[in-house]
This record gives sequence, C-alpha cells and structure tokens, in this order.
Amino acid sequence: MGWRYLYITIGGLCLIMAAIRAFVLSTLESPRWLVSCGRVTEAVDVLNKIAALNKSNYAASVDDFVRMEVSVEQTKSLSENLKRAKRLVTGGKQIWLVTCLALLWMLIGIAYPLYTVFLPYYLASHGASFGESSNYTTYRDWTVSSVVGIFGPFLSMWMVSNKWFRSKKSLFITAAIAAIFSGAFTTVRNDAQNLAFSCMINFWLNALYAIVYSYTPQSLSVENRGLGNGLAMALGRMSSLSAPFIATFGDVTSPVPIFVACGCFVIMGLIGLVLPVDTEPFSY
Repeated sequence: MGWRYLYITIGGLCLIMAAIRAFVLSTLESPRWLVSCGRVTEAVDVLNKIAALNKSNYAASVDDFVRMEVSVEQTKSLSENLKRAKRLVTGGKQIWLVTCLALLWMLIGIAYPLYTVFLPYYLASHGASFGESSNYTTYRDWTVSSVVGIFGPFLSMWMVSNKWFRSKKSLFITAAIAAIFSGAFTTVRNDAQNLAFSCMINFWLNALYAIVYSYTPQSLSVENRGLGNGLAMALGRMSSLSAPFIATFGDVTSPVPIFVACGCFVIMGLIGLVLPVDTEPFSY
C-alpha cells in the first residue's frame, strides 16, 4: 500500500490513543504539588486512592501534615533557578551519581536507536546472505522481534523488586546479556539465528532501558528529581542524534554499528556496578 498509508495509519492510531489518554483515562494529581499549594485535603485523598489501588493498608489523614503558611508564588529569578540547579552537583556522591546518570542516558541514547531504528537494514543484510531478502521476511522478523521486546520490562520489574538484584545488579546483568547477544548477532549463519538473536537483543535492550528509565528518578532526591530527570533524558535525546551518522558512515550492511551498540552496552553494565545509589526492593 505504500509509506503514505503507513503514516496515515500510525498517525491515526496516535491520535486515537492521545484522545483516550486525555478524555478516558483518569490521572491523579501529585500529592506533593497539592501540599505545596496548601491543598492538604486533596493531597490526602490522592494518597489514600493510590494506597487503595496498590492494595496497601496505609491511610493518610490531614492531621499527618504540619500546618504551615504556604506561598504559591512561583520562582521567576534566573539566578534563583541556577542556585537550585547547583544542588544537582553538590557533594562528591551527588556529583558521581549525576555523572553516571548522564553517561547511562548518553549511551542508551546512542545504542537504542542505533539498533532498533536500523534493525530492518541489519535483517535485510543478513537475510540477503541466506537468500531471504524479501520485504516480507525482513518486516516479519522485525515485527516478531519487536513483539518479543515488549516483555523485557516485565523481567526488569521483577528483578529490581527482588532484594538479590535490585537496580544496580539488574542493570549490569541486562546490559551484559544485551552485549553478548549483540556480538552474537554479527555471526549469524542462517535465517533462524537471524530472527532469534534479533529477538533476544530487543528483549534485553528493552529490559535495560526500563531499568535506566525507572532508576533515574528514584535515585535522585525529591528536590532534584524533576530537573535531574529532565536533563538526563535530554542528554539521551541529543546523543541519539549521533546514531544515524554512526550507522551511515559505519555502513548498515557491516557489523560496525552493531559493535558500537555492543560497546555501549558493555560500558553501561560497568557503570551499573559503580552507581553510588541502589534502589530499595518493594512488594506488590
């Protein structure tokens, strides 16, 4: 049917999902923001709703909050905002954490698009060597590997909530396995291996991404969480701009881009071991 119909279909689905998100799915306001605005009663209601949704016995009341005069005046001074930003790099442990987070997001920003965006080219290149170069085979394998990748974050969810793994070890394990399968992907000998290794890379890559995505806000203190998380993600997006250049100059028909992604996974795994903060396991 052509690319035009593909864009129309995907755009239409995005529009429908955006409408459902805006008008059908309800979202609770941040309790912390409500308290900062002096709306303690509403914050208590939100906390109790969250506790009920998670089947927790926790119950908040207005008496749990200290009465204080609240000013809702917004900070407008640039110098005051810069002073607040300095909290991100105050103290050796905090500086090390922010540095590690920045590197993690820059590396995942390179590796993730370098593999996922150009996967059809890798599949087609390998498939041509096995006599399977049709668009049907290429996009069939791409679809299968993408579906398999959906389940990676479920494994991450279990690992980070397990007291033996938590976030640091989980990050190291998922990055190491993603690196192993990336290296193996360059040595495929038949179409079955082509599909199997691409599926495994997608699975472990998404598992890794989920850990980085969830670890970042959890590792930062409340006052630094919004700014730190935003800056980390911005670094990831900016570093992803290098992926097309690496794929183009490295030649998508060669193993060079895959080896670059593999190297990123290795470095991420090592960073996971030296993170200064680990998250606490939780129960459902």
